[in-house]
Amino acid sequence: NNIQTDNKLYIAGDTAHADVSVKLLNASDYEGGLSKLSFDDDYSNFASHAKVNVDQSKVTHDGQDVTNDFTITDNGNGHVTATAKDPSKFTAGTYTFTPSWTINTDTATNTILKNQGSITVNTSTGEVPPVEVPVYKPDPSKHFQEGKKVVDSMTYISGDTCLLYTSDAADEL
Repeated sequence: NNIQTDNKLYIAGDTAHADVSVKLLNASDYEGGLSKLSFDDDYSNFASHAKVNVDQSKVTHDGQDVTNDFTITDNGNGHVTATAKDPSKFTAGTYTFTPSWTINTDTATNTILKNQGSITVNTSTGEVPPVEVPVYKPDPSKHFQEGKKVVDSMTYISGDTCLLYTSDAADEL
């Protein structure tokens, strides 16, 4: 079981993904067969900062799209799940659930989106370790300067020289 992130800084408004994976045997290799496979991605820590895109979330088996073999739902309280419709027919390999979110455009710089979850195979549930994803939102400012002195409210006469200085919250990251 693992959860992967690309360890990059996300910008407010971006679409983010987290892969939650599990390696399985053939369904018939489990005592009593494979009766349940369910992924639960817990984004409750940042539900107020993002909207889950159920229609863009997917499940793959060894890289092949098998989303149609799963029911993907959002419970409205920070959990998006992918539950296998008929796991008794599954073959060995790695199954990966990739939920998708759009980070709200008003999410502030340095907001940390903490994501975690679990995977259930038959009656056994394994926890997925939490991953933190930082968010950046541009917060530009500008000032007129003479040398290092800010002169925003000064009056200038035609022909005077001043410089325009711009900065962004990224300067503080």
